[in-house]
Amino acid sequence: MPIPKKLLSRKDEITSDFLKLVDVHLQDLLNRKISRKFHSKDFAALLFIHPGHLTNTIKLTTGKSPCDFMEEESPPNHKKC
Repeated sequence: MPIPKKLLSRKDEITSDFLKLVDVHLQDLLNRKISRKFHSKDFAALLFIHPGHLTNTIKLTTGKSPCDFMEEESPPNHKKC
């Protein structure tokens, strides 16, 4: 059973929402719905938070930067962060 969103801390909520956005974004890249790879600032804007806050939160909760997630999962024909 999934944890109710009310019980998640804000940092966990940001991380969860970021990972969902990354999945959707990468699927859109693979399906050629979009051609531009997002940067951390783009994800932060979608989450209505500052890019520095996003980066710090993701590093704190996962040990990796937002860019690391994009580089690991990115299709081979797209530029790195």
